[in-house]
Amino acid sequence: MNYEKIFFESAGQFISEGEWIHPARTIDSAELILVTRGTVFLAEGETEYALTENTLLRLAPRCPHRGTAKSEDVSFYWTHFTGEDGSGLPKLLDVGQNARIPLYFRQLIHAASTPGGEPLARDYLLRLILMEMAAPREAENANPPLLSRMEEHVRLHLDEPLRIAELAELFGYNPDYLSRLFRRAHGVSLKEYIDRARLKRASDLLLTTDLSLRDVAARCGFEDYKYFLRFFSRRQGVSPTALRRSLSRTHINHR
Repeated sequence: MNYEKIFFESAGQFISEGEWIHPARTIDSAELILVTRGTVFLAEGETEYALTENTLLRLAPRCPHRGTAKSEDVSFYWTHFTGEDGSGLPKLLDVGQNARIPLYFRQLIHAASTPGGEPLARDYLLRLILMEMAAPREAENANPPLLSRMEEHVRLHLDEPLRIAELAELFGYNPDYLSRLFRRAHGVSLKEYIDRARLKRASDLLLTTDLSLRDVAARCGFEDYKYFLRFFSRRQGVSPTALRRSLSRTHINHR
């Protein structure tokens, strides 16, 4: 794929308040939709999708798409692009722990919403998202059943302490083995994997909700609020408040 022939058109964040269904339409541009909350029920042609959190869908240009059922309290990032349509990329992708794709989306939406911004920067940010979509996912080939179960457990219990010894006992494996397993699959230990998942959720909550910093900390499993502030600032290079302010200019649809 020639990424230099792909050009940004528009981007934003959609947030529904209550029930919502995607309108039926056909557009000339290709589109990416990354769900950040809830479930979006969508059909492209005759193929139906139920897009849950962290699911990325690529819609082809000039192909009718429509909502198939009502959703409630959903949120997703979207972007339209022209030129090459990305047909060589995955149609549907579970972003999972890939923090780069949501980050690039937020940066793209911020760039698109900033008056006088550099158009070329928008093209490059869009292309970074597409390149991430094309990257191989080696983790899927490393002991998928156990990894999948543990990754899902971590995702569902991020608001809890998630101590390594307790996880090892729960799944019936040695803590060192689990850490090696995650390092082989993700390049980091299990503890680091959990820390990154907490940081990703904290960043998402800071940028997509009006929750207080204390509530964000609690929802990400930090029992000590002051420790959360120090941990987040050290790891992200910016305080939670500064991050929330830095990408505050976004194109948000409320419904």
